[in-house]
Amino acid sequence: MPSSFKENLKLILSDGSEYTLTGGVEQIDKGVGDTTGTITLKALFGNSQKFLVPGMFAKIVVPGEFRKDAILVPQRAVKEILDETFVTIVTADNKTEIRKVKMDEKVGNMWVVAEGLTAGDCVVVEGIDKVKKDTALQVTMITPEDLQTPAKN
Repeated sequence: MPSSFKENLKLILSDGSEYTLTGGVEQIDKGVGDTTGTITLKALFGNSQKFLVPGMFAKIVVPGEFRKDAILVPQRAVKEILDETFVTIVTADNKTEIRKVKMDEKVGNMWVVAEGLTAGDCVVVEGIDKVKKDTALQVTMITPEDLQTPAKN
């Protein structure tokens, strides 16, 4: 869990005002909603003045960072072997190349790539367990919406 989750959460009340105290995540449910892809969190905020009461509606703002030009790849395109991560890319002559990459955090169903890929690299998403180095491919580009369907390995 990122350290910013532990202590820097903000609470926005239903009238749009910000609660004066910050809070932190106490517990993260391990299960992910089948249809929504959501995760349930339990956050704790100080309430010494008894301002917060059961049944109140509020939004929680989780601080994050903006990474300009970040490269994201679908989790299902990443192969993990002995604490190392790899993706298969398509070269200019439509052949495969297995490339070692270093991943940062996960964002939804995507990984943020820290090292090993550059903008414009074409990553194999389907059938990564079937392709070997220098395999000739017939490439079909997919959209982010296509990534919502189950993998066809």
